[in-house]
Amino acid sequence: MSHEKFKFVLQSSRMVTPRVRQFNFKRADGTPLGYIPGQFITLHLPWEDMELRRSYSVATIPGSVDEVQIAVTHVDGGRATGLLFDMLPGAEVDATGPFGRFVLRDDPPARYLLIATGTGVSPYRAMLPQLRTLLDGENYQATLLLGVRSPEELLFGEDFLALARENSAFQFITSYSSMLS
Repeated sequence: MSHEKFKFVLQSSRMVTPRVRQFNFKRADGTPLGYIPGQFITLHLPWEDMELRRSYSVATIPGSVDEVQIAVTHVDGGRATGLLFDMLPGAEVDATGPFGRFVLRDDPPARYLLIATGTGVSPYRAMLPQLRTLLDGENYQATLLLGVRSPEELLFGEDFLALARENSAFQFITSYSSMLS
């Protein structure tokens, strides 16, 4: 799989937790992004007389939508955060990718321990169909440990809870670092 440079067009964005915005992009040329769940893309954002490069895991569940979804945490004073959070639908941004080898392997480990905090859970969301298939087989188990600040910060929690409800071989365990009152 080659690492192409292409333009993304923002289709929509929405806040999915108090600090995280989900961005939904399509390639400007209409070509689907060929990626393996677990890979990431890099956005090239113009900033003054330079280019900011920020990498984001693809959070799209394969076959669910015809868009590339990423999750971005708001960083106070962050240059890239400011540019992204100010983008309106129809805005274009240069991108490259997909990159990375953080993917589920074909050879059977039989047991997966997946650990993430915040937006680090994005690649696991993209892996859900593959996990479902593996967990339907014999002797496969997976546990996802997700650490966030509070229940309101539980990114893509419903997707993981749904898998835990439908398959006892999957455990979804959350850990909250602070409970806001």
